[in-house]
Amino acid sequence: MRRLLTFTLLLVFAMPHSERLAAFLHSVEHKTGKKVYVLQVQDDAGLSHGGVGSLGIYALMRPGASDEEVAHEVLHGELNLEGFVATRAANPYAATMPLAGLLSANLQDFVIHPILDRRARSVGFPQNHVAISHATEFRQQLLSIAGTVNEADRLMVAANAMGIAEVLQRGYDPSHDLQTLSSEKLPKALALSEKLLQQFPPLLAITPEQSFARAKSILAFLDHETTKLAGNPPSQFLRIVNPLIEPPLDAQRERVIRQAFLGDK
Repeated sequence: MRRLLTFTLLLVFAMPHSERLAAFLHSVEHKTGKKVYVLQVQDDAGLSHGGVGSLGIYALMRPGASDEEVAHEVLHGELNLEGFVATRAANPYAATMPLAGLLSANLQDFVIHPILDRRARSVGFPQNHVAISHATEFRQQLLSIAGTVNEADRLMVAANAMGIAEVLQRGYDPSHDLQTLSSEKLPKALALSEKLLQQFPPLLAITPEQSFARAKSILAFLDHETTKLAGNPPSQFLRIVNPLIEPPLDAQRERVIRQAFLGDK
C-alpha cells in the first residue's frame, strides 16, 4: 500500500537542522567514516528517502520534516552501510512492475524498521511520531480506495499484505480502525498479513546476515501462501525481488548532491 518514490526533482537545497540533530549527524559520520548529506527536496510522491550512494549517506527530506524523520532516513543509510538487507531500490523490475517495487519497499521496512526504531530511540530520536505519521498515511490510502479491491493478482496481495503488516507490527493506530478498513478494502491482504505477523513477529536485534535470511524466508512464505489464490500462475517472487542489495544513487540524484555541496557543474 505504501507509495513508491518517483524522483522528479523540482527543488533541492541543504536542509537546516537543530544542534541536537547536527550532533547526531556528526556522530554518524564519525562512526561510519562517510559524509552525511541532508537535502530538502520536492518530488512527485512527496516522500522522504534515505540510503547510501558513492558520496556517502544521503537523506532526501520532504519540506517540514522533523529531526526524528531526518534521523530515521539517516539510520536507513547507516544500517545499509552495515550490510542490512535493502530491497527498496534493488528491484530491477520496479520500473516496469510497480507491484514488485512496492513489495520490495514494504519488505525492507518490515524487516528494518524494528531494528531502526530501537536504534533511533537509543540515540535520542524515538520514532513514535514517525510511526504515527506512517499509519496515518496508510489510513488515507485505504480511505481513497472505492469499494473492495479485486484481489486476483498474487503480487498485489503479497505487496499489500506486506504493507499492512509493516504498519501493524509497529503498534500505532491513531484512529483505531486500520484493521477494520483493511478488512473492507483488502480482505485477502489483511488475512495474509495476520498470518505473516504470526509467523514473523518483530525482531529488534538481528545481524545483517540474519536480516537477509529473514527477508528471503518472508518471500518464500508469501510465495507459498499466495499459491492458494486460485487461477493465478506462479509469480516467481524470489526472482522478481532479488537481488537484495541496494544500488548506488542514480546519476540524477548524485549530480544534484554534487552541485549542492561540492559546487560541481
